[in-house]
Amino acid sequence: FREINFGRLSDEGEEISVAGELARRPGFYVCKYCGKVKSSKKEFNHSPTCRAKDHKDQSQIIDCIHLYREFSSEAIKILLPLSTFGGSKAKLFSFIAALNLGLKLKFGGKVEHLQTTLHTEPIPETSLRKLYLILYDTIPGGTGYLKQLMRSETFMQVLKLALDKLRACTCSQSEERDGCYQCLYAYHQSWKMSSISRRLAIELLTEILKYRQKLVPIEDLRKVRIDTLVDSYLEQNFLEALRQSHCQEFPVSLGKRLVNGKPGYFLSIGSQKWLIEPQVELDEKDKITVKSRADFVFYPARTLDKIKPIAIFTDGFAFHKDICGLDMAKRMAIVQSGQFHVWSLSSKDIKGFFKSRRDFFFDFFAPENLPLGQKISELWRGYGLEAEKPFKNLTSFELLVRFLRNPDTELWGKMAFVYGLAFLSRKSSQDVWQKKVEQTLPLHFAECLLETREPSISAIKDGSQISVYVTASIPVIQESRSG
Repeated sequence: FREINFGRLSDEGEEISVAGELARRPGFYVCKYCGKVKSSKKEFNHSPTCRAKDHKDQSQIIDCIHLYREFSSEAIKILLPLSTFGGSKAKLFSFIAALNLGLKLKFGGKVEHLQTTLHTEPIPETSLRKLYLILYDTIPGGTGYLKQLMRSETFMQVLKLALDKLRACTCSQSEERDGCYQCLYAYHQSWKMSSISRRLAIELLTEILKYRQKLVPIEDLRKVRIDTLVDSYLEQNFLEALRQSHCQEFPVSLGKRLVNGKPGYFLSIGSQKWLIEPQVELDEKDKITVKSRADFVFYPARTLDKIKPIAIFTDGFAFHKDICGLDMAKRMAIVQSGQFHVWSLSSKDIKGFFKSRRDFFFDFFAPENLPLGQKISELWRGYGLEAEKPFKNLTSFELLVRFLRNPDTELWGKMAFVYGLAFLSRKSSQDVWQKKVEQTLPLHFAECLLETREPSISAIKDGSQISVYVTASIPVIQESRSG
């Protein structure tokens, strides 16, 4: 184990990325002579005999020291399913607290030398990481406790002891209490107490112990395939992001509901109500010529609302990078059916929602970076959209939340049209457009596009000026699955 202490959490210091997390890591400011560390009050309490105690010479201070130690000990590495723990700190901290409770009950006395930490490893060709919980012995060389725990039955016994204690705890008799110091709460976990839930812990342990008799040995955790878990993780994170979209401007609530005969969800967002059905097959019965499976379909809950259902796709890069053409054909077939809207989300759209400092996947599509970006305000005003500016620095997920709140298709059509105008360059001509098509698209597609219909020059008044741009209809090309 290698431990590095980067100092107190602070707004000072340089931003450094460690294990994929970017944060300010100020380190420690230390006096060269007496070794005292600057306190949180930004003052030095030098030792009485320190030669620098009466001097304010900054050269006597060593800045940005990080504390480091390395030791060998015993540890157990537990692979956590992303779909359960990846997007929920409450579930993660509740499980850790329940594990600590089970360890105390199993071994008796104090087990503070057994600590937990989180570890992640990148999943090849994705932006996601495998999540591990490491249970380790802080005493160098280990005490032997974890050797006992490595036996699968002993580990399950620890979880069963914790579950029995949680069910029998006196706090379970109160609807208002969701844990207490007799079960999950402990002093060294006080900083995350608000995220610890007895009910969540019971739910998690019950689910795990269902498979107590179905454990099988494996050679290496790295060989565990999590393809389906990645997709499930994105879907669970999507629902969690929806739930956390609640704000004073438009309250959001998400609850479970039976939809079309299977478990689904009921979403209330502002004044709009939606029924959410997961994993929906879309095919000929829906007038869709290319069969696909939407991760979710949002149906307007009120039949009087003349709103099309929305087919939602949450795509991870690894399993879609080689089938973009097929994915596009599926989405276009859904649009051409006239029965649905389509909304696509990348893993980065969803993950970015949970970060305080987000990096936007399509920053280069920001209006100010486009050819007509400097005129975007005039375009908004010209089309009566001054009050609606949803495209600037918003992810596809954030746009979806706004659409769910106000699914006015005429309004959104205008906004999309104005945003499209910003891509156009006044310097472009028909010759330039044709050259760009030939350079950008595959040869067979470019030829088909140029032969189908000659591009036409049109004029649109944007409130104060005339914008000249090129339009062309794009043909629908039927290709084989391998094409």
